[in-house]
Amino acid sequence: MSKKYYCYLVSYFVVLVVCTSWTDRNLFTVWVKSGDIILVKGEERKLSDLKELTKEYIANPNNESWLPSKRSKRVHFFGDTQVSIAVVSIQTDRDVTYGFYIDVQNELEKAYAELREELAQKKFGTTYGSLSSKKQKAINTVFPIRISEAEPNWVRGKDGELRRNSSWYY
Repeated sequence: MSKKYYCYLVSYFVVLVVCTSWTDRNLFTVWVKSGDIILVKGEERKLSDLKELTKEYIANPNNESWLPSKRSKRVHFFGDTQVSIAVVSIQTDRDVTYGFYIDVQNELEKAYAELREELAQKKFGTTYGSLSSKKQKAINTVFPIRISEAEPNWVRGKDGELRRNSSWYY
């Protein structure tokens, strides 16, 4: 069986993941287009809906087959628990405003923060911020932030035409 390699940004560190199998269900693609348009897994969505969509996707509370897979992992304070292997991938058009891009990034980070806060309340009865560093680390293991900032596959040329990205690393 061939191995596939995936890179993604985790808290400003690039992490290389080696997987023997990977499916589209584990990749939450967010395409930020010019004109403040967001496509989530190919469907147009509002910025105000992005946080809740991301939370539902990452948590996959009912183990839905169209949401990301989970793997069993031993986590301090939690024992054997199911951890999502989801990766959130952001792709942007080159002419997206920086402010809108930051708004999208903030919504994604809020989703992770809320999931961690909800788990802290449920498991320990207190806020995430008031937990010891060991308990925070355990919650971070259950909900690891995996956000990939991918180069766009399609870009608009100077003539306004949409064309395949031909960057040097493609």
